[in-house]
Amino acid sequence: MPVMVLPAQKALGKTQPNSAKYGFSEALEENKTMFELSGEEVGPPKKLREPQSKDVALLLHTSGTTARPKLVPLTQENISVSVENVVLSLGLLSNDRCLHIMPMFHIHGLIASLLSSLSSGGSVICPSGFNAFLFAPWVNEFRPTWYSAVPSMHHGILSCLKQA
Repeated sequence: MPVMVLPAQKALGKTQPNSAKYGFSEALEENKTMFELSGEEVGPPKKLREPQSKDVALLLHTSGTTARPKLVPLTQENISVSVENVVLSLGLLSNDRCLHIMPMFHIHGLIASLLSSLSSGGSVICPSGFNAFLFAPWVNEFRPTWYSAVPSMHHGILSCLKQA
């Protein structure tokens, strides 16, 4: 079963994480959940049909190569095939651990980093945001087997590593 690990230190079985200095919230440091949903009962659950391959799964906000904002509908099939391609291309396995430094609103962050990791049965470490100066400490502490980033992130990481 795929596991999303929040806070990341739980993946290593630590009970006293150093998450404050690495950008995680106080709540996570105290081993609390990220958030809880609660409310009054609203009646019996509605029966939902299984999603079909041609159903729209999400609307992607993009400006792509045109620099004009637009919405692109992605179907269940689009997403499933993309996730499968990433898993197969990278050879992801259930023992892989992704250091997810991409924004969750970015399609690459959703598909390549998050969903492909979970689909392969692996785990995901999600810092609260990207910080090039904390990349090396995150790698040392969480021991990810892979990460993915855009060129500007790679540049920032390399610049910080050269300064160290």
